[in-house]
Amino acid sequence: MPKHFFHLAIQIPARDLLGHECADDTKAQDRGIFIDHRNRTEKPEMIREGNSIAATDALDMDILRSPLASTEA
Repeated sequence: MPKHFFHLAIQIPARDLLGHECADDTKAQDRGIFIDHRNRTEKPEMIREGNSIAATDALDMDILRSPLASTEA
């Protein structure tokens, strides 16, 4: 299975160096959305303008970029 990487773009960026094996880009997107949701619920202090999570493939091409912003209106 191909490796995908899940990076956090926050005040001090956190790059995923180990990666996670996902069957395809769609499964990697699903995992990125899961990580995004978990951060929103478990680490609300990370929710701020400019913070995001990115899922990339082994060639470092973005397959998902999701802002860590509040979903409340």
